[in-house]
Amino acid sequence: MSSPPPNLRKFLACFSVLSGLAQARMGPCSRSSRPRARHTLASAMLGTHLGHWTLLGLAGAFLILSGALAWMAAGRCDPDDDDDACLELADPDHYLQALWLAWGIFFDPGTQTGLPPNAPVRHKLVLLAFSTCGFVFNLVVLGLIVSMLQDLLGRWERLHRVIVANDHTVILGWTDKTLFSIGEQPQPQASPRP
Repeated sequence: MSSPPPNLRKFLACFSVLSGLAQARMGPCSRSSRPRARHTLASAMLGTHLGHWTLLGLAGAFLILSGALAWMAAGRCDPDDDDDACLELADPDHYLQALWLAWGIFFDPGTQTGLPPNAPVRHKLVLLAFSTCGFVFNLVVLGLIVSMLQDLLGRWERLHRVIVANDHTVILGWTDKTLFSIGEQPQPQASPRP
């Protein structure tokens, strides 16, 4: 009986239980003995545009959710009054209303102006803090968009740049006679302007 073909032996060596995990990684089944370069979590999140957008999405979601929880923790402006002025913005007892308010103050920094002047300080601080965070977040998002557009326009400029030079003479090489050749070039005649 003949032995199995070399490719089958290689396959069996790679995936046999006896060869072990280390040999399967660096043994006959690996394409290269060099380790491949890979992103770490930090380099993927901080060094790529996809990582930047992922971080911003996570930060935005965290700030919106925590803003809703902070509004709920602040409670009602006046617990004894059924016509509470804070209820016009969002009822602190309902999570979805608080979440909608948090979304609003995060992406529209002027939303907190609906709070009456006689509202408690804790309510004003919640709205001010999350409105400021939302304003900074929006600035970062716009800065990232501008950066991506600058990179794209720079890439397009490098790719599509053409130097248009009409009626020029190109001299290749430099010799003793180059200056003389330049002096002998015909000079364009200036046409009189009407």
